[in-house]
Amino acid sequence: MNQKTIGVIIPYYNGSHVIDNCIASLTSCKEVDFNIFIVDNSTQDKENEYVLKFSNQCHIVSTKPGIGFGRACNLGYRAAIQKNCELIILLNQDTVVDEHFIDAMLDAHLSYPDNIIIPIIFNYQFQKIEEHFVKHYLYSADQYLTDLVLQKPLKDGYPIQEYSGACLGIPTDIITTESLFDPVFYMYGEDNDFNIRLQNQDRKSLLVPKARIAHIHSVLNLPPRGKIQSILSRCILDLKYKEGFAKKIQTIVVFKLRLSLQIIKLLAKGKLKDIGNTFQYIFVELKRIFKLRKLNLNQRMSYYLSRDLSK
Repeated sequence: MNQKTIGVIIPYYNGSHVIDNCIASLTSCKEVDFNIFIVDNSTQDKENEYVLKFSNQCHIVSTKPGIGFGRACNLGYRAAIQKNCELIILLNQDTVVDEHFIDAMLDAHLSYPDNIIIPIIFNYQFQKIEEHFVKHYLYSADQYLTDLVLQKPLKDGYPIQEYSGACLGIPTDIITTESLFDPVFYMYGEDNDFNIRLQNQDRKSLLVPKARIAHIHSVLNLPPRGKIQSILSRCILDLKYKEGFAKKIQTIVVFKLRLSLQIIKLLAKGKLKDIGNTFQYIFVELKRIFKLRKLNLNQRMSYYLSRDLSK
């Protein structure tokens, strides 16, 4: 089997409670050589120190604290490119992989070198396919579901239209921009935007049944600022791709409702200072977004890549 240089990128954010299991599962994959890149954008000193324990097994990329999932993945991608990786695998910190995962991802890449490779995502004990994956993504792989129901022999790969950012296999030579994810998205929305951009380039995505990971699907306990960033990201995605004036107005109305709900929650908890900080942050963030809209995608990525490596 032809071997290609593989880089596994793990964006790390205050994840000392899960990262040990993730790294242990990866090191159990011994069929193929590969590199692991941990991109540490944690907000706590103890977390920065904790991740250094893996420096003998992994490449540690340190960044500014709390830069967000997409920008952390971008920095990992850049580090992998510098190591001449031809296939990169984005992997959430709260996942574990089975021992044949890397081999299955490589086999799929060699057979379908121009495709994005998507694994099957199970719950953390590998007992069943993750409910979130079934509800939001698996429906778009109808041929796979048909073969399961009819108990037909499974194929090596199946077309899939939607996929989770928890794990993606990406050939580096299909990326035409400086990095992967648009930094205008802080958290949530960046993988949807990435998928739509690739579909517009006629790039296909393939579900690979032999590639299996397990996922806790933990929800980060985001501070008020982080929650507002997530709300903004979803709003940006809808405004970018929804067609028609009425749908864009609907998006803005939904954004205002979600923002109001967040303010009400803070008010109920008596966090008046957080409410003030929230409105201040919204002003600053909207100003940033409007500034970035004047730049093309490569310019936006270059702007952030030059900043994110310095703390």
